[in-house]
Amino acid sequence: MNDQSAAMLDVIKAHEEAEARGDIDAIMATLVPHPRYELWNGKVIEGAAAVRALYERGSALRGPGGGAASLYEISWRPEPLPEHT
Repeated sequence: MNDQSAAMLDVIKAHEEAEARGDIDAIMATLVPHPRYELWNGKVIEGAAAVRALYERGSALRGPGGGAASLYEISWRPEPLPEHT
């Protein structure tokens, strides 16, 4: 695995851990400045304010019937988190 792949996995792991804790600031830190989410129901959420609002409502982590959401696309940060640089 190259350094870029390892850094990307670190970002994904940090995102998943932040979701598990419900830490919205840490979740947002793993995303690009203008994230785009395509949700299981076909709804598209664009922009940091809209994505933050989705997490604040708690709906980003729930899919049909209250189960885990399936995100088709997440705009991840292309660079390592600051603590990994």
